[in-house]
Amino acid sequence: MLGGNQFLSKSLSEVISAALSDNFNLFFNPGTVFLITVTVLVLVSGLRVLQKGLKSYTAMSLVPIYQGFFTITMVASALVFFREYEYFTVKMAQAYMFSLLLIFSGISQMQPPEMDDATETRGDLEHMA
Repeated sequence: MLGGNQFLSKSLSEVISAALSDNFNLFFNPGTVFLITVTVLVLVSGLRVLQKGLKSYTAMSLVPIYQGFFTITMVASALVFFREYEYFTVKMAQAYMFSLLLIFSGISQMQPPEMDDATETRGDLEHMA
């Protein structure tokens, strides 16, 4: 969904830019109406998934993952949408891979440590005393 969100948003921004610069009737094109509708549906469903996730997990564990994948899909959709891969050099590809490594390592460092049931029970009892 995130990748679709980024791609649709970039496509919609191009359509709006073209419509405002020379052809306002482009807004009433069935393809544009369909693009707007699908973009809104993808945005709403993405927020719904995030809301459901926040009901099951803490924000401290869910938001970094969500934001990390948001960033990754944004960069990946830009690679495809703007054809940036055509101008990639080896050095740029290495920098891209390094940035992915940084994102994943940052997300893993922000995750709270796993606790076993005995530790959680002891912690609950200590708070009661």
